[in-house]
Amino acid sequence: MKKKSIPENFRICDGGLFYVSQESGEQLYICDQIRVVALTEEVDSRKTGRLVQFQTRKKQLKQMNILDEWLARDGAVVRSKLMSVGFKISTEGFARRKFNGYLNLCEPKDCIKIFATEQFRESEKIFERLKCFLEHHKCNRFYDLTGLKSQRIKNIAGYKETRENGETIFYVLPAVFRGEICADLNHKNAVNTLLNKGALLKNQKGEYCQPKRTPHGIKRLYLIKKVA
Repeated sequence: MKKKSIPENFRICDGGLFYVSQESGEQLYICDQIRVVALTEEVDSRKTGRLVQFQTRKKQLKQMNILDEWLARDGAVVRSKLMSVGFKISTEGFARRKFNGYLNLCEPKDCIKIFATEQFRESEKIFERLKCFLEHHKCNRFYDLTGLKSQRIKNIAGYKETRENGETIFYVLPAVFRGEICADLNHKNAVNTLLNKGALLKNQKGEYCQPKRTPHGIKRLYLIKKVA
């Protein structure tokens, strides 16, 4: 039997997701546009779910992994998570039931493996947090190794230098990386994420926290490329 990406009696258009009554043909509004694009399995927990792509009230396209265990309940968890990011769902009891049924009945062709939801969220956080930290403190908390004059830096976060190709490299103190950039996030996950994205660099020995000669002596530092 051929799988249907949109279950029978449901319709998606510019106005959102609708249920079409078999008796009257009336179209009943359920929510904003949403499609189940793939079945999922989390790498670590092995939990299954559905990757949904939806449009918010601001016409932004987003994705979220919806676990099957959330759908096995009354769907309140799913609605809460979607509505928290700007997705609109009808408050009518009929629409809520049909919304849960729609997600359960969708049968996309693709099945993908993904990171656990919390781990994925942390990965996004650490990358954005690093970008913001470097942008905010690059001029006042990093000692410029390419500068000719001695510099007084209050509350120093590390060092920076500009290479011949114009690329800026940051050398971040371990206490700053752990305490201010990672902060409440898992340090191991943060390191692996930044390594995978090419933002955190290793030396020839495979060390990401590596020794570097500075005006203040030899220090072990995190070598980080400026992230776009």
